[in-house]
Amino acid sequence: GAVTELLRDMFWAPEAQNDPYAWAAVLLAHAALGAVLVAMAACLPGLRRRPVLAVAFGYGLLWEGGQWLLAGGGLADGVVDWAAVTLGALAGRVAWDRQGRRMGAALAVLALTLWAGVRRRR
Repeated sequence: GAVTELLRDMFWAPEAQNDPYAWAAVLLAHAALGAVLVAMAACLPGLRRRPVLAVAFGYGLLWEGGQWLLAGGGLADGVVDWAAVTLGALAGRVAWDRQGRRMGAALAVLALTLWAGVRRRR
C-alpha cells in the first residue's frame, strides 16, 4: 500500500536536510516516531520491561544501520535520527510512568539538539 511505498522510498533515499526548518521538522518527527514505537513495544509481552531499549536498538540497527550499510545513508545523520527516536521513546515511556523530571530531561536534550542543529544550518 501507500505506507509501505513511503517507507520503502524513505529507506532507500536517506537525506540529510540542509534547510533549518525541514531539519527541525524531521528531528521532531523522529522523536514522535520513538514515542509511538515505545507505546507499541510496551504492549508486547517480551518487551514490556525494557521497551525503550528495544526501540533504541531495534530502530538503530534495523533502520539507521540498514540505511548506512545498504542505502548509502550518512553515519552522522543516522546517529542524530537514532538519538531523536531514542529520546522520543524515553520521553514517551517516562511520561507513561509519570516521571516528570526524566521526561523533562529527555525533552531538554531533544530541545538542545534541535537548537544546535538549526543554528548549524543558518
